[in-house]
Amino acid sequence: MKLKELLLLTSKQKYDGFFIRGNEYCGEWKEYYGTGLYTHCFYLKGKRNGAYKRYYANGKLSRYYFYLHGKAHGEWKDYWLNGKLMKHSLYLNGKLIKDYLK
Repeated sequence: MKLKELLLLTSKQKYDGFFIRGNEYCGEWKEYYGTGLYTHCFYLKGKRNGAYKRYYANGKLSRYYFYLHGKAHGEWKDYWLNGKLMKHSLYLNGKLIKDYLK
């Protein structure tokens, strides 16, 4: 098993993470845009697994999602720019169970 790190720089974006078996996402991945962190997530066997976080340019959390083996699972939360909760959803193995709109 050989890990290959991807550090891709474009004019404003930077991706930091690892591939396994050529092109399969593996472990922790971070995407930066401009001067700050934009997204942060984890992969297992090429699929999102665990917390996925996206941030606004001001550093505040934009969304918090949770994945289990590539499927939506648990709480998903979207936030307004001011930090207040916009939407709260609950998933179980990829199926929407409940939506709470704020």
